[in-house]
Amino acid sequence: MARPKKERPNSRGLYEVKKPVIDPDTGKKIYKSFTSTISKAEAQKKYEEYKVKQAVKYQQIVEEYETITFKTVAENVLELKKGTIKDNTWKLKWKNIFENYLIPHFGNKQIRHIRKNDIELYIKAHSDKFTRSTLQVHLQDLNAIFRSAVENGIINRNPCEFVKIREGQKSAEKSVYTAEQAAYVLEYCNGHPYGLAPHLLLQYGMSRSEMLALTWDDIDYENRIIKIDKGLTETGQGIVVDDPKNKFRKRLVPISEQTVKLLKEKDTGTEYVIANVNGGNMQPSNWYKRQYKPFMDDMHDYYMKQGIDIPVLNPHELRHTRASIWVNEGKNLYAIAEIMGWADLDMLRKRYAHGDITELRNLMNL
Repeated sequence: MARPKKERPNSRGLYEVKKPVIDPDTGKKIYKSFTSTISKAEAQKKYEEYKVKQAVKYQQIVEEYETITFKTVAENVLELKKGTIKDNTWKLKWKNIFENYLIPHFGNKQIRHIRKNDIELYIKAHSDKFTRSTLQVHLQDLNAIFRSAVENGIINRNPCEFVKIREGQKSAEKSVYTAEQAAYVLEYCNGHPYGLAPHLLLQYGMSRSEMLALTWDDIDYENRIIKIDKGLTETGQGIVVDDPKNKFRKRLVPISEQTVKLLKEKDTGTEYVIANVNGGNMQPSNWYKRQYKPFMDDMHDYYMKQGIDIPVLNPHELRHTRASIWVNEGKNLYAIAEIMGWADLDMLRKRYAHGDITELRNLMNL
């Protein structure tokens, strides 16, 4: 009968066993050495003790993660996002969606227990309130929250991973004027005390933010150009004038002689083109209530007395109207993108990247 093999220590005088364990940092299986100066049985005992400790530690981690709520992770993501984007975007989009919709809906529910079905129910619950594009933004924010939870080891899988906004989801319906109706509105702008702003919105497709941020220094009468390089936003802390949404929104807009005439008539020496009673910039809500709505109501009533029904549209629908009219007239798409500051026609910008104000004026017959 063969004698049992005598255990021998290694060159360092240690008895060693290598066992598979889970790396606490990566979650992957690795091999760890356990040693003893006495025997391999003692080294094996150390391995068994290690397994017990790891099991206890793992259970503690599980119990700790079980208490982490959706709200806790969402608030951390929101705070980390702050400072990485423009303050207005953070407040109006991220903070607004997180604090008014996502957190109230999922609240203190443990994030580990939120499933794909819960995300789909959230989308369904808000499908009558928001357009498809807005719900896509909500889903992107949810993705950011659950992705953070995955990256920090709180959950194993992102429940948003295979959630889609169905194609049948409603889209924002925009009303537009016909070319004839737009001509009536522009004609009425000429004699109305608040007609300049609707004229700029409808004639050149400016956004309300861009129009309210215009100063008289942005107007070049001699060359008939308006420079757009900023936007005005209303936040809970007041008015903020900042860079536009993207680099394409910074642009030069060629204007007609009629626009120059109207501008000169309204130029009273204030800093802002559309100013409050003190000459400063106007809050968008105040401008809408005190100037835009009265203009639209007056215009509608004026034409109704003549048997002409010109509907009341909101400021963004004036911008949409201008784009629709130009496209329907067969205007050069690049010129339209250039004047309106569209970012999604970057390919056209690169192909026809002349950026020449005279060429733009010729393309648009201005």
